[in-house]
Formats: sequence, structure tokens, C-alpha cells
Amino acid sequence: MDARKLVVYDDECRLCSGLLNYVKKQDTKQLFTYMGRADFATNTETDKLPNTLIYISKQKVYTKSTAVLLICRDLSFPYRLLYVFSIVPKALRDWVYDWVARNRKLFNRTDNCQLKR
Repeated sequence: MDARKLVVYDDECRLCSGLLNYVKKQDTKQLFTYMGRADFATNTETDKLPNTLIYISKQKVYTKSTAVLLICRDLSFPYRLLYVFSIVPKALRDWVYDWVARNRKLFNRTDNCQLKR
């Protein structure tokens, strides 16, 4: 894999796909490689795969709110300003992340990936 950072997302979730479409538009330096969870799972032991957003950078794996904040940090201004929320305790950030994840069906679930190639 090249030096780009890997973002693994739920490719069946319209919310995830929609947000990643937005990130992809902002990723003008092409820092990220995007992979759906299903594709990533074929290359990984699925029993060890967390059911969350995964961000891999410099061989370190980040999940949930930390993954979101690191993606924001790597984007250009003004998105990198969102990294200031990393001062919020991880337990609280992840609680919010988990709440959104549990309720994402409110944002319409779809059977196909909406991420534009």
C-alpha cells in the first residue's frame, strides 16, 4: 500500500457513504484511499474487525471519534479546526459516535454504496 491513509467505512450506510463523498471532495491532495468494509473484510480477519469507521495511518489503526477527528485534521482549513474536539474525553466523544451509529437508520439505509468513484 502507498503512503496514503486508508479510510474503511460501512459501504451499506447512506450516512457513511454521503459523508465520505463530502470528504473525498475536500481531499484535494488525495491523502486518503477509501475502502468499503466488505472489501476490507476480504483482506482481513473479519472476527477482529471492529464495526465502525476505521482510519489507518502510519500503520496505526484508529476507530470511532478518533478516526473522524484525525480525518478532519488531515483535511485543509476549515475542517482541520474540528480537531480541537480531541480535547473532549474519548469516552464522551465515542458515546456520541455510538449514538449516531445506532441511530443512522434515521438517515436512510441503502443496499448499495453511494461513494462516487
